Amino acid sequence: FISDGGGKAAAVPKPVSGAEKIAKMLLGFAKVYRDASELQVSFAWVNQLPGFVLRDGDTVLQTVALELNDQLLIEKIYVVRNPEKLRHLVDRN
Repeated sequence: FISDGGGKAAAVPKPVSGAEKIAKMLLGFAKVYRDASELQVSFAWVNQLPGFVLRDGDTVLQTVALELNDQLLIEKIYVVRNPEKLRHLVDRN
């Protein structure tokens, strides 16, 4: 799990390895957004990988790209939260 906030958005500061650690971390994030009924998920290709764009109303929060192995299991998760790198997504639905 690798995330990029660019110093402008909250992000996990160091890569996280291991399915159990990553699952616990993602569950923690889910608790923060438990009541966020405005969140929208749009499936997308992100840097030529399957993934999604997460929005809160008109604000793009992050992209998530999933690198899969030959058995289609997730090997790596790349999250971009840096608003400068998300600018090109603002007008897309």
